[in-house]
Amino acid sequence: LILMVMSSSLAFSEDSKGSFEKKGVLKNVQKLNWEGLDVIWIKDNRFPTYDITVYYGDGSLSDGDNKGETEKMFSLLGKGTPKYSFKEIAEQFEFWSFGGGPNVNHEYSSYNFSGLLKDLIPTMKFVCHIFKNASFPEAEIKKHLTNSKLGFQSLVSNPSSLASRAFRELSMAGTPFAYPTGGKLKDLNFISREGLKKKLNYFQTKVQKRIYISGPKKVLEVKDVLTKECGWNGSQKFKRIVESSEKKFDKSGPKVILVTVPKATQAQVRIGRYLNRSEVKDNDEVLDFMSSILGGGFTSILNREARIKRGLTYSIGAFAAGQKYYGRSGIITATRNEKVLE
Repeated sequence: LILMVMSSSLAFSEDSKGSFEKKGVLKNVQKLNWEGLDVIWIKDNRFPTYDITVYYGDGSLSDGDNKGETEKMFSLLGKGTPKYSFKEIAEQFEFWSFGGGPNVNHEYSSYNFSGLLKDLIPTMKFVCHIFKNASFPEAEIKKHLTNSKLGFQSLVSNPSSLASRAFRELSMAGTPFAYPTGGKLKDLNFISREGLKKKLNYFQTKVQKRIYISGPKKVLEVKDVLTKECGWNGSQKFKRIVESSEKKFDKSGPKVILVTVPKATQAQVRIGRYLNRSEVKDNDEVLDFMSSILGGGFTSILNREARIKRGLTYSIGAFAAGQKYYGRSGIITATRNEKVLE
C-alpha cells in the first residue's frame, strides 16, 4: 500500500535467542516463579537502579464496543485514589525520581516502572496502592478527554502524524489489528468512570501477567510487594489468543491512496504493508538487516540514495518488524509536492 498526504492541487496518476547466546547475555538471565507468576530477572549491577515491566496477556482487543477504553484506563491510573489526589501522587513520584508508563497494543499491554534501588519498596507499595484503588476522578477524566479531542482535531495540522495514522489503519484493513488502540474521536464519548473501573478490575483479577525485572540482586526483594500488595500471581489466567490474523493480498498491483490536506507544501509518503506471521516468525535477523543497514538512519543505503545522491528528501527510513501474530513493513519519508513521482 502506498499512501500520500499532500495538497490536492497536484495531479497524481496511477523472537532472537541465538544472537543473545553469542553475546553471553543469557548467563545473566534467570527465570523465577513467584506464587505461579512468571518472572524474568536480568542481573545488572552497573547502576543502583531498577527497571520493572509488567506484561499483560490482553490489550485493546478486549474493548468490544468501547474502543480505546484499555488505553484510557492505563493512562488515567495515576490520576487519583480515595487517599491521594493527582497532585499528591505526582509529587510523591517526583520525590522518588520515579519514571514509567503504559504501552497498549491490540493483543497485549505492558506497564513499566523505573527508579532508584534505595526507594524500590516504598515506591512499589505506592504503585500497588494505585493499581488497587484508582478512583478515576471525573475532573481528571474530563480533562484527559478534552486533550484527546484536541489532539485528534489537530491531526490535520500535523501531516506526518496524520499520514502514519492513516497508513497503519489502511495497510492493516481486514485484520483484527486495524482499529487504533486508542480509538477515534467518536469513541471518546463512550469513556466513563464506571467503565474504566471495570476495565481495571478485569486486568487486575483476570488477565495473565508476567514480570520482567532488571537490576542488582537486591531488586528481588520486591517479590512480596508484587505478589501480596499488588495481588499479581498465577491465579490470573486469561491470555488473548488471536485465531485469524492471516491476510490475503490483492496481487493485481500496489494500491495507491491520496489523502488531501489543504495548502500542504510537502507530501508525506508511506509505502509498505502488513506482514503475516509466517513472514516474520524466526526471521529477526533479516528484519533487523532491512531496518538498519538497508533502511535505517542517515547511514543506510536507502537514505544515501534518496537524500544524498538525489536530494529528494531530508529524511527517509524503512522498518520491518514483527509482533506475536503479525508484522509491519514500511518506508517513511516526505518530499516537495512536485518531487513525489520522482
